[in-house]
Formats: sequence, C-alpha cells, structure tokens
Amino acid sequence: MYEIIKDFQTLIGAAVGFAGVIITMIVQGKQARAQRRSEAETAARSMREVLDAEILTLANQLSENAKSSAEMQVKPGNLAAIRGRPLNHVFRALLPKFELLPPEDVVRITRSNMYYEQYFERLRFLGQTHPELPHQVNVPPEHMEVVAELQKNTASWMKNPPEM
Repeated sequence: MYEIIKDFQTLIGAAVGFAGVIITMIVQGKQARAQRRSEAETAARSMREVLDAEILTLANQLSENAKSSAEMQVKPGNLAAIRGRPLNHVFRALLPKFELLPPEDVVRITRSNMYYEQYFERLRFLGQTHPELPHQVNVPPEHMEVVAELQKNTASWMKNPPEM
C-alpha cells in the first residue's frame, strides 16, 4: 500500500486538490445564488412598500381634496383651480425595475396608478387648462360636485382597485 501511495502521490495530491477546488466552487456558487435571491427579495419588498406608501398617500390626498371640493364655495363667474398633473414620481422612477416584483403586485400597483392618472384626464373634461399654469385645471362651480365624486371614487379605486 505504501508503495502505491509513494508512486502515485503527485496524482493523488492533484486529485484531492482538484476535488477541493470543485467543491469550493459549488459551495460558493450556491452561496452567491442565495445572496442574489435574498437581495432581489429585499429589493422587491422595499419597492412594494414604497409604491404602496405612495399610492396610499396620493389616495388620502384625493380623499381630502374630495371633502374640500364638496365644501368649496366658488362664486358664479369664478373658477376653482385644481392641480391637473399627477404626482406619482416614485411609480415612474421605479417602473423600469418592476421585473423584481411578483406579477400580482405589478398588476395591483399599475392599476392603482392608472386610476390615478386617469383622474387627471377625466378632470380635463370638467374644466380647462389654465393658459399660464399648464399644470392647473380651472373648473366652473357647477362641476364641483362631480369633481368631488370623481376624487372620492378615484381614491377608493386606488386603495382597492376593482376587479376587471
């Protein structure tokens, strides 16, 4: 036995060393994949929480606006100035990274933001864009009840998008 080991010690050493390198590469590969998976899950969770916070903030603001719009006393001949541009900057900034989110979150978040952006398009049916302030829609007093209802419904749809 000693003679065999003595004669093939270089080959045995190389085989043991090569096996060690292979095992190390396999273990490091598994660790790297686990770390990437963990980082992706953390990024997805953070994105979902930030986007949900933005949706909730915007929806709550629309709810508050609905109360103000319903109570607003606009004198005949005057117009109510309402913001006419979306503020969903986080959604727009993170849109290229949506592949990190699970499909059901992508659908829910996108639908909530679509309702939000559609609100501004619908608002333009009720008033006109101010020539000097393009991000403002001027609404006549007779449409304020409709504006309040639109704001209230949009906020509700954003918080809990209806099924299609």
